[in-house]
Parts: sequence; structure tokens; C-alpha cells
Amino acid sequence: MVFSVTADCAAVATEITKHFEHTQWQQRSTQELNPGLATSFSSGCRSRGGCAIQLDSNGRLIPHEPYNDWHGEWENQRGDIVTYDVGGTGRRLNGYASYVPRNVLEGRIWVGR
Repeated sequence: MVFSVTADCAAVATEITKHFEHTQWQQRSTQELNPGLATSFSSGCRSRGGCAIQLDSNGRLIPHEPYNDWHGEWENQRGDIVTYDVGGTGRRLNGYASYVPRNVLEGRIWVGR
């Protein structure tokens, strides 16, 4: 699922996390496909960039907002994974959510009876 929202990155991350609080889904501390990278549950939204200097035609500094992003993953008892990524500048955020069953992650795609 792809979505856009006008909100603060931290507020969106909090709402997504709240949605999974009392469910079978448990937060993952590392990313399934990139186990060397942490999820964002402990770090929160990260700011990147924003320090580029851009001048207008009169030589005045144009403010440049940093890019903020957040990555959350949850896993259920079967090993299925739900992932949310949110990112953007200021309050203009885009997001992506996915659900991947364990058998797909393991390369065992099969059709039931």
C-alpha cells in the first residue's frame, strides 16, 4: 500500500505503532531483509540532509528542510512480516506498507489444497 499524509513524521510513526500495540504482531529490532540495520522504534524519525546551501537570484539563503524518515517492522508467530516506511520533508510525507508471508521470505511459495 502506498499513501501520502500531511503530518509530523513522529506523529505518524506513533499512530502506526499504536495500531499494532495490542495485536499478535511484535516489533522487530532489526530489518528482515537488512539484518545489519535497525528498525526505527528506538531511534524515532531520522533527519537527513537539510544542510545544503541554496541561494535565490538576490544571493539570499533559501531555507532547505531536511528529509525525515522512519522504518518499522512487525512479525507474528508464523514469521510473517509487516513493514511501514514513512518519509518526506516537513509535514509532506509519503509512506509504503507491505505484508510478506514467511513462505515468500523463505522462497517457498505454495498454493494450499
